[in-house]
Amino acid sequence: MKKSFIPLIISTVMIFSGCQKNKIYTSDFFAMDTLCSIKSDIDIKETEAVILTCNASLDMYSGELLKFNEIEETDNAYIYDITEKTLSLVSLYGENVDITSGELTSLWGISSGNKTVPSEDEIKNSLSTMGYEKIFLKDGIVSKEKETKLDFGAVAKGYACDLVYKNLSEKNCGYAIVSVGSSSLLFGEKPDKTDFKIEIKNPDGNIPLGMIETKSCFVSTSGGYERFFEADGKTYSHILDTKTGYPVKTDIVSVTVLCYGENGGIKSDFLATDIFIGGTENLSKHLSSDDYKIVVADKNKKLYVSEGIEFTPYENSGYSL
Repeated sequence: MKKSFIPLIISTVMIFSGCQKNKIYTSDFFAMDTLCSIKSDIDIKETEAVILTCNASLDMYSGELLKFNEIEETDNAYIYDITEKTLSLVSLYGENVDITSGELTSLWGISSGNKTVPSEDEIKNSLSTMGYEKIFLKDGIVSKEKETKLDFGAVAKGYACDLVYKNLSEKNCGYAIVSVGSSSLLFGEKPDKTDFKIEIKNPDGNIPLGMIETKSCFVSTSGGYERFFEADGKTYSHILDTKTGYPVKTDIVSVTVLCYGENGGIKSDFLATDIFIGGTENLSKHLSSDDYKIVVADKNKKLYVSEGIEFTPYENSGYSL
């Protein structure tokens, strides 16, 4: 029988969902600054509400995060939880991902639509507002220095997938595919009992890089080719180097991270950005990890794949192992 499939929004990967005998509920909507999709064997109204509620707290340009960025403290549970979990990841993997970069993000305006190339003085001033020593957690309260602004763009989509995972588990869902843009959740077991199949988008827009076969997991992809703008003959990516204040310079063009189990969403999202910024010179420790798996493509058309992952490269993609 012919297989159906669901493209993950932003088209970083394509997930083949297999054949269904029972009723499947679907939904497509906009949240977390991207198109989202849900496909599940249970009513998805609550699942959709989880993502929308998360968005209301964590969107940098609206809602609770916008309010918090203008003051010094908040008791918003979502902001507290995602900050605490990000700090734990920073302690493990370093500070390539910096959620105190809100002022810098706003300055470039790549995600907001107000794209501009700022001056060196503007970048220097925005860098002075950043640093993990400027945020504090205590008794459910997040506080920060007044000029510091938070931006959860590198972790929010994965975090939303974690909240969905919890919701689906509590509802005894058997099967779901949830896409929140560049982060996704493959939940439970497919109706046909086979593995999920994921095609990874080619950064060049050609034939996909290849296919991953996997059990239930979280998947996040990072690459500078999805959001960018051009000015004065130069291309500027939306992924910023929080040390220099400029779009990151890296020899990596695409990173896909697979994580398993609780809190794997925020972890996969964080690591996708961290690995992208770190470049191929820092790949060894990630390729050898037993805790998560990666597929990376570099500017020289080379693929790097973790041991233990079922990945089939496509011959005509232009990339090879």
